[in-house]
Amino acid sequence: MRTSISTRVPAWVLALAAMPTVQLANALSVGVIAHVGSAGTAWLRMCCGAVLLWVIARPSLRSLRARDLPAVLLWAPRPGS
Repeated sequence: MRTSISTRVPAWVLALAAMPTVQLANALSVGVIAHVGSAGTAWLRMCCGAVLLWVIARPSLRSLRARDLPAVLLWAPRPGS
């Protein structure tokens, strides 16, 4: 059985790690805005964050139940919105 990251690392450590990560993402995305616009940059940042979270957490697709699918689709990022 896998243990979640929240049981191994205190929440305050995760918060301290998240703060500079958000600021670094903001700083790195400044140059991208000229090429894809602000909405495109936000969409790219969300997608990169989702991929990074997936790599770190590696959720099992088997754990996704049919009743969870509407919520997943509702909160999925949509380009241009």
